[in-house]
Amino acid sequence: MAENEIKHNGKVYFDVTNLPKRSKPAVATLTKLIRAIDEKVAPDARYNRNRNEATDDLAVACERAFPNQHTNVYVYGSCINGFGSRTSDVDCFVLLARGNLQNVGSFFNPMLRELRKNPTFSLLHSIRKAKVPIITVKHRNGMEMDISFASPCDPKEDVLENSALLNSYAQSNPKVTAVGRFLKFVLSCEPVYGSAKMNGLSSYSHMIMFIYFLLHGKYKIKHVKTNHPTDAVSNRINATEGDIFLDFLKFYACEFDSSKHAIDIRPEQVRMRDRLSFSCVS
Repeated sequence: MAENEIKHNGKVYFDVTNLPKRSKPAVATLTKLIRAIDEKVAPDARYNRNRNEATDDLAVACERAFPNQHTNVYVYGSCINGFGSRTSDVDCFVLLARGNLQNVGSFFNPMLRELRKNPTFSLLHSIRKAKVPIITVKHRNGMEMDISFASPCDPKEDVLENSALLNSYAQSNPKVTAVGRFLKFVLSCEPVYGSAKMNGLSSYSHMIMFIYFLLHGKYKIKHVKTNHPTDAVSNRINATEGDIFLDFLKFYACEFDSSKHAIDIRPEQVRMRDRLSFSCVS
């Protein structure tokens, strides 16, 4: 494979136009690996029980922390979007009926006090002054939870809709789920590229890129028209998991032009980058 360096706008790329041909044995081995990883990391019944138990106990803790107003706990992210693993933490937010998110202390302090004295949870860390204040705890069953907050003025409906949308695509074909989980597994082995905290792309962004490839790349799967799980379409993909993964890599290495296009997995969206001010993954 050619590995000639190409410099463009101060960045170094590699010439990947002269890729070697795939061999059937190699693709078959990769497919077996993807299926084995998927079977090993896919959430099981125990994971689902622990997630539900932790969420229910957090709801009780919220009632104690905010006795004078109604609260709801909503779960989103990898633990419910269909691409999670049995090690995924629980991303959730507390919706406060009368919350004032401008006054961080009004909601952050009561929640922190309750979690510190609650024997069901162990406080791992808290970030009060972040753009999105967050509290991280560990439930007694081992489940870690990242807790943020929302109010009727900012109900965070978008994160719930995005989780439901990804879940609908995950349900469309088991190969989609298997390759998506394998991609996250590979990224977890190199945290610089698989973590937003290390100035890389988050696993969520990589899942958006993967779905976009399936929609606009070689396979042209059907769009999900809504975010409701019952509206998930059934997509037939004749290729093996190994071929899908290699085609995903080839798509972004050789076909997708990030200087002209941004990524959006909503129906009929191929956004032109010169009309946007945000990242190529939206």
